[in-house]
This record gives sequence, structure tokens and C-alpha cells, in this order.
Amino acid sequence: MNFLSAFGGARAITHAIQHRIGPFHYLSVGGRHLHHLVFGIGGLLTVGYLWLVLVGTEGHPAAASRATPALYGVGSALTLDEFALWLNLQDVYWAKQGRKSIDAVAVFGGLLSIGVATSASRTSSLSFSTPSTWRSSTAYALGLKHLAEAPLMAVAAGR
Repeated sequence: MNFLSAFGGARAITHAIQHRIGPFHYLSVGGRHLHHLVFGIGGLLTVGYLWLVLVGTEGHPAAASRATPALYGVGSALTLDEFALWLNLQDVYWAKQGRKSIDAVAVFGGLLSIGVATSASRTSSLSFSTPSTWRSSTAYALGLKHLAEAPLMAVAAGR
């Protein structure tokens, strides 16, 4: 999973819950509704700790170098999908104010995309040979693995 697909998945599942479609239902702990931003924050805290102790950086297995930015993308998506909740301090997911969450996802997704493009312009190719770089982490968090492995000229030429 990555940022964009996690956001889309969270929206689809929440829509299904709201309309009682499929096996999905709200999660509650002790009678209190558990919002999916809780899982997003947990994912972000986990990635932050792993990067603090250098897991997923140079010198570690490639799987960790790919998993941590992917988890970062998922955690960011789950958290920002409920941005309007933390902005308004009330559940406005389906209200007009809930649009702020979509705006936050669009802005953050754009910033991640700029990170990929900026890094691409400074290198001759995008690869995971240096897993600690912002470029590869950003590309993988967005789910743009094909960009992370394609030569820059092919990306620029639209091939």
C-alpha cells in the first residue's frame, strides 16, 4: 500500500460502513468510536522510531528500505483523511467541513510529488541504490515504484 491507495481505500471502506455495504463496521473500544487516524498516527510514530534507530536506511535490508516509506505513506493517508476531525475537534467526515481532509491530502500528495520531481532533476536516474534518500522514500510512499526504478530520461520523455 501507499499514500494514494491507502487514502482511496480508507474513503471506500468508510463509505461502505456509512451505507452498510459489505462486512465493514465501525470499530469501538470501551464504547468509544475508534477513528482510523489513530492507526495512521500509530504508523507514523512507528516509522519515526524505526528511522530514528536507522531501520530502513543505508546498511539495512532492501525490504526495510521499501517497507518504512510505504508505511509512512499509509500512516500519512490515514491521518490526513481525518484532518477535518482534528481541525474542528468533532466528527465532520461527511459534513461540508470534511472537505478540508481532501484538501489536506491533495496538498500533501502534491508536496510528495514535488519531492520526487525535485530529486529526479538532481540525479541521472531514480533507483533504490541509496534507500535513505528522500527521493526513493517519497517515491515509494506515493506508490510510484515504477518512477523509483525508471531512468530519468524515460520518465521525462513520458515513456
